[in-house]
Amino acid sequence: MNPINFDTYIRRDAYRNGWDNCEPDADGTGRWLSSTAHEGLLHVFPSGDLFVIM
Repeated sequence: MNPINFDTYIRRDAYRNGWDNCEPDADGTGRWLSSTAHEGLLHVFPSGDLFVIM
């Protein structure tokens, strides 16, 4: 998956669903999502043509 497309899709969908912050993870392939509206953190990363959320 193209990393630019991944970042664009994750940021767009995260903000649409109330996640305020979207930061790269340590290796730069995934993103950490956080928000004052949601409890906890989401780790989103590409796996082939899919996005995995942990």
